[in-house]
Amino acid sequence: MGIIYNLLKDIPVSAALAERIKIIEAEVDKIKDENTALKEEKDDLLVRISQLEQERSEQNSSENEFAEHCGVKFKRVPSGEYDKTIPYCPDCEKAMFANHRLPRITHECSSCGFRAPFTARQIQSVTKDLFS
Repeated sequence: MGIIYNLLKDIPVSAALAERIKIIEAEVDKIKDENTALKEEKDDLLVRISQLEQERSEQNSSENEFAEHCGVKFKRVPSGEYDKTIPYCPDCEKAMFANHRLPRITHECSSCGFRAPFTARQIQSVTKDLFS
């Protein structure tokens, strides 16, 4: 039996009171079980929160590494500003090169072939909008 029963076992009690003690002890046991389950659930949720915070941190760091502007991306440099001279592919995030073989010199991704929607000469005016 439970704690209450053990405390009162040497004291004469009525049958009704003994039955009431059994009911209370059953409720206490139920509450203890629920408490244990809630503690386990809390621990699981704390682990999940930690995982989500890590994912968010990783996502924010990759999102903040580039700024998308005029159809291409520009990479953040250690000073916190963006490199105005090298556009990056919006799909694979690799540096694009100025392709001089085309009639209009444009920036092109060597991996996927994406072309910037502006010419190499227009990059200064494009980046002026980004950094103003």
